[in-house]
Amino acid sequence: MSNHWRWQYWPLKTKLLLLTVSISTLGILLVCTSLVVVENRTYEEQLESELHVIADILAEQSAAALLFEDSQQIKTILSSLNQIETIEQVCVYNVSGEVMSALNGTGYEPCPSSIWSRRWGSWAITIACLSR
Repeated sequence: MSNHWRWQYWPLKTKLLLLTVSISTLGILLVCTSLVVVENRTYEEQLESELHVIADILAEQSAAALLFEDSQQIKTILSSLNQIETIEQVCVYNVSGEVMSALNGTGYEPCPSSIWSRRWGSWAITIACLSR
């Protein structure tokens, strides 16, 4: 092996340059990785917050329709959710747990029969969050 390629024979300037470039590259990779992780978590939190706001608005808009069991009004309300890309399936249940109306994206099964609900008086708002 030629002595020219051995570390001990490299000039000090070359060694320092190589060390500086290596450490800088490592630092940039660590910063980029942490930015991707933080951005991913922030996106998930923002998406969850957005879905909570949409669920609150949906609950307020559909309260009267749920009280009078007006499925046509609920379908009208749900049709406005087609414009939101993050919503893939919405199921609205009455107090007895039956599906009053549903908005299903392509490739989704019908609304689940087991639901989580919070009751206020004689009606309930049920939000089932599903993910692929």
